[in-house]
Amino acid sequence: MIDTNITLKATHIKWDVDIDEAIEKLDEMTTENAAEALGIGKDTYANMTTEERHDFAYDLWHHSPSALHEFMSVPEEVVIPDPLNTEWDENTISDYISDETGWCHEGFVIECNQSKDEIQSTIDGLSNLLKIID
Repeated sequence: MIDTNITLKATHIKWDVDIDEAIEKLDEMTTENAAEALGIGKDTYANMTTEERHDFAYDLWHHSPSALHEFMSVPEEVVIPDPLNTEWDENTISDYISDETGWCHEGFVIECNQSKDEIQSTIDGLSNLLKIID
């Protein structure tokens, strides 16, 4: 049986998220939501100056990019549609990731639900099928 159910995902995406954009988002939040996002108490956050809030956030996100990515809601992976599309290459996948998420990135890893041998077997099976249809 030929298994053409191939799934491609971009994972381990190195997002290019600007901390300044995150600080702007933080400034637009309520005190309660901002404090929760930073993992500190509401009263502590409320008693900080704007500069102290920004410094705290910058320090947190500078040392923990994953916390910044979570705060900005960037995805951990992106599913690549139509994996048999012959136009896919590293550049078109890169563009797709940015277009779909609205975020720039500096690299990614492609993962597939099938091994190269399994994919080759699928290709061979489809080639044989084409021969008998002709």
